[in-house]
Amino acid sequence: MKNLKLFILGFFLIPLFSIAQEGQNLKISVHNFKYLQNQKDFHGGETGIECEMDLHFSEVITDFFKKSFQITWKLIDQNNQVVYNSELNASSNFNKKEYSSPSVPFDEKNPSTMEDKNVALFIAYKDLNLEEGTHQLTLVLSATNKIKNHPDFWKEKIIIEQKTYQKYTINEQEFDLQNFNMNYKADGFAIKEKCLLFSFDLFLKYYRDNLDTKGYKLYWKILNQHQQVIFNSEIASSVHHRYELIHINNIQEKGFDKIKLYLQYQDIKLNTPEEVTFIILAEDDTKNRREILKEKMYLDIPEKYKYEDQEFTIKNLHIFENKKDGVQGINCVFNISFKYNSTLQNLDKGDNYCFYLNLYHSNKEKVSLYKSYKKRQYTSNNFFRVTPSSEKESHEVNIFIPYRIIQLEQGSYPLNYELKVTDENKRIQFPILQTGNFELDQPQKKSALIRIDKLVVEYDKYDAQVLNFGSTKPDLQWHLLVGKDLIYQTKTMKNSFSAFAGSATINYVEGDEINIVVYDIDKTVFNPNDFIESYTIPYTKQKTSFSKKDISHGSIEKLTYSFK
Repeated sequence: MKNLKLFILGFFLIPLFSIAQEGQNLKISVHNFKYLQNQKDFHGGETGIECEMDLHFSEVITDFFKKSFQITWKLIDQNNQVVYNSELNASSNFNKKEYSSPSVPFDEKNPSTMEDKNVALFIAYKDLNLEEGTHQLTLVLSATNKIKNHPDFWKEKIIIEQKTYQKYTINEQEFDLQNFNMNYKADGFAIKEKCLLFSFDLFLKYYRDNLDTKGYKLYWKILNQHQQVIFNSEIASSVHHRYELIHINNIQEKGFDKIKLYLQYQDIKLNTPEEVTFIILAEDDTKNRREILKEKMYLDIPEKYKYEDQEFTIKNLHIFENKKDGVQGINCVFNISFKYNSTLQNLDKGDNYCFYLNLYHSNKEKVSLYKSYKKRQYTSNNFFRVTPSSEKESHEVNIFIPYRIIQLEQGSYPLNYELKVTDENKRIQFPILQTGNFELDQPQKKSALIRIDKLVVEYDKYDAQVLNFGSTKPDLQWHLLVGKDLIYQTKTMKNSFSAFAGSATINYVEGDEINIVVYDIDKTVFNPNDFIESYTIPYTKQKTSFSKKDISHGSIEKLTYSFK
């Protein structure tokens, strides 16, 4: 028994020892080294030196996740003092590490020699801790990956002509705002309504190499005649417009493209035209701020209206028999237009208005009621969601009510209708939009108990193969629907080609489609819920069993069900 334990321990130690050896003796060398001064960095725009080279690796790293090396670099002066360290001193995140992934052999006779060509390292002059003048320095390269660190694997002497770079603070910077413009009906990113836009050209006296910041954030606010704040971008409704970020690497000598500052009307506490003070503040990386513009102007914003002040115009309403998603019922179609679009304040009531149709028998008894379906796919949309927008002044509304949910027996009926509207959470009831009457020919409603005794899908790999460490069998679940209305769903059968049995009673009228939809229910990023197959059940009043050859399509291998 003791010998058996030693054998098992040795079995686990062998692969671990092999993994530990991979890359332990790896050697990295530099070839075709080039050293260039007065270069412009692509990412940050600063001036500095650039070192280009090819890296040779003396053996192959077989593990894909251990192939990537992080290259770091430093400069050491003649007194052995570090005057630059890429991990500590780089002004740009892009210049802190260079990622190297050797991919091809540099020696055809020896495939265990890998190469990464054109590795480029950048050092900004302004990041060097050097006085003006000529300096002889030593460039030292280090590398690390998931196997091992390779400190100071290469050294090379270089000469740097250092210039004097004055770093100006935000208080020393000169901001010049020109071509100031105001637009009352602008379109803002992630804003549905029209909004107020201030735009201008920004010119800076100092940029790139002469700044102690990577960029500026602009904030803006408005004061009324009593010096009260009536707008503050930092608490704006749209998080996308709480500040404007200016990257220094975008600043050109000729200035900067138009700066755009957006203001939603619902955030401006101003109801009548007034002379106001518009203020813009700039902030650097250390959160220091200064005022760069303070200007009086006359502001006459459009009148604002509350969500519940909305007014609707209904045109061309028609009710007629129709079929949708294989389900029979009636359609109500009409055009709706809103009085208030761009100046509407939603006041946390939701963006949507929900239009719905109530049907009444002649004795005033309701026979169809509004129900808010939360799922996006459905057939019984006896309501319609719509958001007012400044682009579309009119919307075509389509409300469909299946016969199977109308609370009437078979026959012909004179019905009255009410067209109403509310917010999505039904907190506000607007006045009735329109009333009328029509003749309904209601078909006979039926009910059936549908039982699925056996559902088997064909053998296959159902889950994604990327980073999948588990079974490729599906996690089966099936849904029972009338059209697209979900009536019933089973629990999920994990890692199986056979699903749970189940049953449900449905209401329908002759001709409605009754569908079984099969899914592989996965909960990872790589394996979303996967549709497998759908099948429309025939109206067969007996226990029925189908095989794949009978169904003649899809991934269902076997299906046994009863329709009673």
